[in-house]
Amino acid sequence: MMSLEAIRAESNAAARRSARQGLTPLVVWDPEEVFGAPFLGTRVPRGWRVLRYDDLPDDFGDRHGFYGNDDLGVLLFADASGFGSEGEPALTRNGLLRAVEDILNARTDLTIGWAVYEAGQFQVHVRPLVKR
Repeated sequence: MMSLEAIRAESNAAARRSARQGLTPLVVWDPEEVFGAPFLGTRVPRGWRVLRYDDLPDDFGDRHGFYGNDDLGVLLFADASGFGSEGEPALTRNGLLRAVEDILNARTDLTIGWAVYEAGQFQVHVRPLVKR
């Protein structure tokens, strides 16, 4: 298992790599495409901002797998191993797809892109970002 320090260090390294490579969030039309989201780490590219809970209907902050706060924005905690089950804190593959679809359907007026914020050995935090 990876320590929190190792996960944060990798997220910071991913931010630097993604800046050098000019990566931006992945805009998807089909929730399945979210699995190709780039690892931007802590970086929010120019022209983007984090999706905040006040951008979404009130019930989103209370949903399973939804984390984050005003500074980090919305984070989706998801299983990356493929072996997670519905009763665990992390969203399963299908749970992540439902969450992505719900966010996209809730805000059709926004261009929402997706990126990996943090990645551990078995879970990831997926972050929605909004095109300014």
